[in-house]
Amino acid sequence: MSIEQRYEFRERAAAVDPWQDPERADAREQISQMELGWVNSEAVRLSRMLPGWSRAAISRRLAERVVDGGSKTRVGKRR
Repeated sequence: MSIEQRYEFRERAAAVDPWQDPERADAREQISQMELGWVNSEAVRLSRMLPGWSRAAISRRLAERVVDGGSKTRVGKRR
């Protein structure tokens, strides 16, 4: 898949998941320093429980939840 095809795919995916928009800034840039500290601490903790996931990938997903207004206390828990 070429770079152009990937970009077009992410533009289409953004219709379903706004975080896929290639023009949107990283969620970690949109949160406060205190929230980022929490996100990074949780990413370290969760990376021990999630083999195959990088801390960067986990922190990106957590930051997206914070920006979207998700509860920090429910992170990592299933309903």
